[in-house]
Amino acid sequence: MTTRAARGISHILLGSTVQTLLRLVVIGVLARHLTPADFGVVAAAMFVLSVVDLEGALGIAPALIQHNKLEPRHIETGQSLALIVAVLLSGLLYLSSGLIADLLSTPQSVGAIKMLSLVVLLRTATSVSEAMLFRQLAFYKIAAMQVASYFFGYVTVGIGLALLGFGYWSLIYAEVARALALGLLNIWQSPPSPRLGFDRQIARELLGFGLNLSASKMIRQIIVSIDQAVVARLFGPTALGFYVRAQGATSRPINSLGGAIETVLFPMMASIQHDTRRVKAVFARGMSVYFVFVAPMAAASAILSSELIYILLGPGWDEAAVLMQLLSAGFFFRTANRLCATMLKARGRASWLLLLQIEHAIIVSAGILAGAQFGVRGVAVGMSAAQFLHYLAGIILVLWDTKGGWKPLFRALLGVAPISVGPVLLGLIGHATLVALGVPWLATFVITCAIVTLSWLTFILLIPMETLGEHGPWLLQSLSKFVPSRLPKSAILRAWIARSPKAEMQGQS
Repeated sequence: MTTRAARGISHILLGSTVQTLLRLVVIGVLARHLTPADFGVVAAAMFVLSVVDLEGALGIAPALIQHNKLEPRHIETGQSLALIVAVLLSGLLYLSSGLIADLLSTPQSVGAIKMLSLVVLLRTATSVSEAMLFRQLAFYKIAAMQVASYFFGYVTVGIGLALLGFGYWSLIYAEVARALALGLLNIWQSPPSPRLGFDRQIARELLGFGLNLSASKMIRQIIVSIDQAVVARLFGPTALGFYVRAQGATSRPINSLGGAIETVLFPMMASIQHDTRRVKAVFARGMSVYFVFVAPMAAASAILSSELIYILLGPGWDEAAVLMQLLSAGFFFRTANRLCATMLKARGRASWLLLLQIEHAIIVSAGILAGAQFGVRGVAVGMSAAQFLHYLAGIILVLWDTKGGWKPLFRALLGVAPISVGPVLLGLIGHATLVALGVPWLATFVITCAIVTLSWLTFILLIPMETLGEHGPWLLQSLSKFVPSRLPKSAILRAWIARSPKAEMQGQS
């Protein structure tokens, strides 16, 4: 992972962090004005949107990003295809809204699904402009536009309409406003070609890559949301409201970091897709990053689930706290598996991705259906177990594709295990002790967060360099890039984070 990649991740991560904070504010306000049933109706409609909102117009946008030698005729053909797909997909969603609502046992969502067909139209029609920004590695612009569009859609429109009593429609209109704003910003920063064109051979080439990728994403979206569909159909919109809010509280921070890594790695990995040695090194390093950053975050969210739900949603959402604990492990493995999917996608293994998603569908379906016999909580346990098995399958495919072995990856993960596990154990012990002593919930939350954060930094400071393995020096040097230069004592922080010799660092890059 180069300095440019680290800079790109920091830009996307900053944007994702700001967006996550805005989302927390939005959900905190809306949860106090909407009911769990309102959130359930919106979740049912958004499930449909996530399935039909295919990977950049049937995979055309990723195909343009991944293409080695892009010419104007590729862009013109891709743009024409994107407009055709936009009209067809949005029209299909609008016409089938009633049937979909009946399948999900949420007749209230018919109008919402029809309105969200506009989101499909806007996103798909402007997907080529967005793809060009990714191809240019314009991560700062992308992050800024995502934050700006979310602020307009949800903070301005969503909260405003909720305060006026629009109910769940405030969320639907917010998503439409967000899509409109983001589409206009994409066109402004990356104007589409002034002419449309169509080359049959290029179209076949783009769709050959894109159709497999879109099928893979469709299956993936069905898989990651099928638990919501099962909960909606078997237990109703109120239970679904509790479930999706538990998912949101668990997945948002984790997905923000995982999404930042994935967003940057795909175009970077596509540029070195034929250098197997470098690909294997990036994969091992990427997994190390997930275990150092994401694993403690997932575990901390499980430990502090009751306090987090009360802060985020207010009183009356206790069931969401229990579901949050059960879902945390599964979200970590699902997010870590995104690195496997990104590696395969960057190397052009679209058919392998499809195979991986078919396996995922089978495992998740079995886990959820088995868990549904025990209620909503059983669905959460079945989902987490399935994500772990899918994570193992993703690693196997990547190692097979790169002709790598388990030992190098295992050594890399074992080296960072103290940083991942140590703070979690200390946080768990501290939280249990504070609860047993009857410490007020807010003080318990603050002290536990401090224990996890400070112990995480302490482990990085004290752990011997050789314990981290061959990728340890690179990891610590990469951490130093995320320390803002204006922070107090940042020189000290940078010194102990990047305490390996400079020559050794250059050898690891």
